[in-house]
Amino acid sequence: MSDTKAKLEEYRKRKQAEEGRDAKKNAIWSALTLQPLRQRFTRSVSRPEIQDVSDNNEDITEEVDSVTPEDEIVEWTSLDWGILAVKVLVWVCLQVVFVKIEFGAVFFLFTGVFLMLTNMGKRKAGEKSAYSVFNPNCESIHGTVTAQQLIYGPAAARHEPAAET
Repeated sequence: MSDTKAKLEEYRKRKQAEEGRDAKKNAIWSALTLQPLRQRFTRSVSRPEIQDVSDNNEDITEEVDSVTPEDEIVEWTSLDWGILAVKVLVWVCLQVVFVKIEFGAVFFLFTGVFLMLTNMGKRKAGEKSAYSVFNPNCESIHGTVTAQQLIYGPAAARHEPAAET
């Protein structure tokens, strides 16, 4: 019984440390993307009546505003475009600095790799991969052409290879 308790305690410590890392990561990301400033700006522009509400109701409103469906398309405000422009200008300045110290190509390649890795996206729970080997039971997605279909044509689904004797 104590072994189970020890494992449970170890799991809880690991989970708490992981949550701490995630909280730090989210805080850094929010600071880099100026998320608090954007929220404050959009809240004051779109809903001036929130300022008249007490602090408790304002916290609840912030939580409701922060939860958006994944399929919802969010339009960019002028503040978002301004932030993007500042980021591009900072990148251009860094590129110029790295060109001066003769590492411009390296900086450009690392930037490209970084952009590819950060924009790969995540699959939703239950969504199949385009690569059937990563799906349960190696199921392929609809519309995938298999070697059997190429060899046997439309009858590939009905064709069963003969058993070898």
